[in-house]
Amino acid sequence: MDENGTPVVVQTVEKYNADTKRWMMIHGMHKARNFSSGCFLCGKFYVLSGRDDNDKHLTCGESYDEATNSWEFIPDTLKYMTFIAPSQSPPFVAVVDDNLYLLETSLTSFGYMI
Repeated sequence: MDENGTPVVVQTVEKYNADTKRWMMIHGMHKARNFSSGCFLCGKFYVLSGRDDNDKHLTCGESYDEATNSWEFIPDTLKYMTFIAPSQSPPFVAVVDDNLYLLETSLTSFGYMI
């Protein structure tokens, strides 16, 4: 948040170490974003979607490789996803057995699938 209480869109990333109970700065992402989703999949941490500093929806993603301490930019990760409102939540994601599941709430009447 800035001094006016407005959310700030950032590229900076911090990683939490549960053993030391401390946060550590790591390399920043390629794109500044907020309202994004994240998950750990196949040994990498992924950040999906979000909004840029112009409040535009991002359809790209990025993956963080801890071994190389670097981010890989992934264009058009969610290019077919329909965004309906500025206040819409980020995509809901879940990982099960190294498979990524995504719920696009704009496709459902009540915001969930059965």
